[in-house]
Amino acid sequence: MPGSRTLRVETAEWQQLQRAARAGATDGVAGILADHLAAPVRALLVTTSGDRGVRSRLTMVGGQAVIAAQRIASVEGEIRAEPGAQFTFAGPDELWPSLARTLPDTELLRAPASAAVGDDEPLAPGFEEAQKLLGREECNLRVQVEAWRGGDVPVIVWGRLWSVADDRLIDVRADDGDLRLVERPAGSVAKELRWALTGAISATAGAAPTPEGAAG
Repeated sequence: MPGSRTLRVETAEWQQLQRAARAGATDGVAGILADHLAAPVRALLVTTSGDRGVRSRLTMVGGQAVIAAQRIASVEGEIRAEPGAQFTFAGPDELWPSLARTLPDTELLRAPASAAVGDDEPLAPGFEEAQKLLGREECNLRVQVEAWRGGDVPVIVWGRLWSVADDRLIDVRADDGDLRLVERPAGSVAKELRWALTGAISATAGAAPTPEGAAG
């Protein structure tokens, strides 16, 4: 499928598509969704800015991707999905541009992988200082990539939490209860997601998964 195609559906149509896909539809959008219900490569991206955000579910089958994005909002401390959904059907070359459009409008998150140059900058504040820095957060992005070979559990789960604060892209790690913050260059989100998806594809094809330390 050259390029990408985006389709906006309302809530009732979205529910109908889901029911048709689960019933084994073979034609149209519902048929594509049915093929992706048990996709070997799956990812979830949840981004928030203030009390609003976007939740995107990505599945990959045979090199083709489906991105189902829903707007979300925090209502009385509970995250709720807003009505409707947006589907994007994308080939490999359009995958990151399609995902980037669902992220907050900052180049720190949206930059392509080719922009990720320069050295990482470790930030070494104490726990309280780290919390203060994250308290000035403008937006964040949680990413989880999974590789499935059938069965009830994935064979690989890879996750990251990214925060944008003080005009910095921060890779947030929790090590034994301690916060470890590393400033990363723009393009790092795309670069690491590409690495994770490549590893998931290799794992589902029977190849040995790439060690996490090879990221970068």
